[in-house]
Amino acid sequence: MTRGQITIVGMDRLGIALTLAIKSTLPNALIVAADASGHRMRSAMRFGKVDRKDSNIVTACCDASLIILNVPLTQLREAFEMIGPRLLEGAVVLTLVPVVGEATKWADELLPKTAHIVCHLVLHPEDVEQQEPRADLFDGSLLCLVTNAETTERALKAGSDLARIIGARPYFMEAFEHDSLLAAVEGVPGLISTAVLLAAARAAAWSDSSLLASAVFYQATQPALHSSLEAGSALIANRDQVLARLDAFLESMREVRQLVSDGDTEQLMQLVALAVQRRDEWLAAKPRKPWSDEEVLAGSPRELPRFDPLLPGWGMKKQ
Repeated sequence: MTRGQITIVGMDRLGIALTLAIKSTLPNALIVAADASGHRMRSAMRFGKVDRKDSNIVTACCDASLIILNVPLTQLREAFEMIGPRLLEGAVVLTLVPVVGEATKWADELLPKTAHIVCHLVLHPEDVEQQEPRADLFDGSLLCLVTNAETTERALKAGSDLARIIGARPYFMEAFEHDSLLAAVEGVPGLISTAVLLAAARAAAWSDSSLLASAVFYQATQPALHSSLEAGSALIANRDQVLARLDAFLESMREVRQLVSDGDTEQLMQLVALAVQRRDEWLAAKPRKPWSDEEVLAGSPRELPRFDPLLPGWGMKKQ
């Protein structure tokens, strides 16, 4: 990783945990925390491992060799506009966002051509709701690094090094592929959660049924609140992929509806059992240890394929 100052913009739980994780591996790293919120900055100074704080994003970033932008998608373009002209020569910007396609376009437009990688940090599912920032929050997580043919080797190394420093696994993807896959596992579940909530709350019997709603309803509607949806803005930015995945979901719902209509208990039970099996397999394949642990890195299914973004033509849009 490039030596020098590391600036982390956005001191929510994730930003604070990044300071802890980096300092636990690199205790001598110089970390500057940036956030306009006084409350979040006080939390960063109390919980995090911060050498300096700054409420001004421009002054916080102008001397940094590595900048980690942990800001909502709705604020990202403005952040690029502010820091782009003031970046240190050779500085690398890693942007953490759930939907990368739109962010990549803005970065290409507003940042030096080879200075950025757009990333998506995927935490272990059981850690998503963890409120207390911890240095080991990223153990077993995945850092998706979205690059193109112009991304420098220095920027690639910065992304890979950061992933391993915090205990995550670097994973290179193309923007379209990433957003298409994400639509199935985050975008559509968030919309389904919203639809379930509204269908119940708009019903005439809601005042009575709300008294009966408990754990299942709570868990089913929780995705509507998840920060990755950003009140729908991330879904609109990814609308083509979201619509395709919604069509696939509606097809599955028609299948379930037909089984219920037919009174086919056996087939419906088999379908539910298959879904539970796939969920168990998904969770079992996600280790809780840092990806640097040799026990985790060895063997299928935990060993993930890694594309080589330095190959000629990698990242070019396929016809």
